[in-house]
Amino acid sequence: MKKNTKILLCLFIIIIFGAASGCIQATPKKIVPPAGFYKSFDKAKIWQQKTSLVTTAGNKNINSISVSVIRIDPQDNNAVYIGTEGNGLFYSFNGGEFWQQPHQLTAGKINDIAVDPKNKCIVYTAFGNQVYKTTDCNRSWSQIYIDPRPKIIITSIAINTNNPKIVYITTDFGEVIKSVEGGILWTTIQRFNKPITKLIINPHAPSILYSLVSNTGIYKSTDNGDTWRSISLDIKKYPNSLVNSQLFFNTFLQDSLILTSKYGILKSDDGGETWKNLNLITQPSGTDILSFAINPQNEKEMYYGTIATVYYTKDGGVSWSVNKLPTGAQSSYLLGDPTNQSIVYLGMKNIITK
Repeated sequence: MKKNTKILLCLFIIIIFGAASGCIQATPKKIVPPAGFYKSFDKAKIWQQKTSLVTTAGNKNINSISVSVIRIDPQDNNAVYIGTEGNGLFYSFNGGEFWQQPHQLTAGKINDIAVDPKNKCIVYTAFGNQVYKTTDCNRSWSQIYIDPRPKIIITSIAINTNNPKIVYITTDFGEVIKSVEGGILWTTIQRFNKPITKLIINPHAPSILYSLVSNTGIYKSTDNGDTWRSISLDIKKYPNSLVNSQLFFNTFLQDSLILTSKYGILKSDDGGETWKNLNLITQPSGTDILSFAINPQNEKEMYYGTIATVYYTKDGGVSWSVNKLPTGAQSSYLLGDPTNQSIVYLGMKNIITK
């Protein structure tokens, strides 16, 4: 009788209070669905989720993946690659309508993807402390670099546009590592001693490189990475301009950069020597900019995403339209189609709540 009384008491407490010491475990974390990959045909007004995954076992879906990076083949705008936070790499050859996944990259976080600008069948991806490469249009992938330190993360990959055999990778330990043979041999050419968030190459003059060093600044090289100098002096007059920052190249001009951060959006048209801020709807340092894209054919068209909204300008930031995100997940990546100016891709990231 006493045993039955204890059981009834425990059940009563669960019903009334939802939890009690010794009766149930703590409430597990919940993921707010769905995240995934989205495509807009009207400049971010309406979004369509693209989820169909083709496998040997039949069609599946990728509606709940968290997207970390999106890339488009510079020679074929229908070839789209997405890296995820924990589900590996996916690729599509029809603009995202159907996805496939290489069997070597079905799990783990993909930090970056780079497509050879002259050979669409060659692709590199940063995966943990490793770099993988395909030379046969994703039929097979092989490991071409592994850092001997297992906790090191390869943060970005960049390919020289004139000579694609020249490849750069960066680490969260601050190294810039270079290969001149398409990944056969590697040499460390610079150590910043702080995490490198991104390395980008000027596509018009590929001897010019930029490294974004986390919470520190931007460094520039004009000699293929042999020497570097800081170009952060003008940036630092904008508070929080290096917090949660991302660096982009504006291909419309010869040496133009865009920096997004906790502060907002900064633009430089002189290779990072001077910067000016864009007028946004959101106040400076008032929100986190989680994603950004610029139209490669029209620099006045830009998009930026926050936790619940995508903003779009067609006049260089003079005015902005406001569009809600398609789900309760948060934006993690935006990318404009290089050929069709109406098409924009959006990657979403799951929000984990208690």
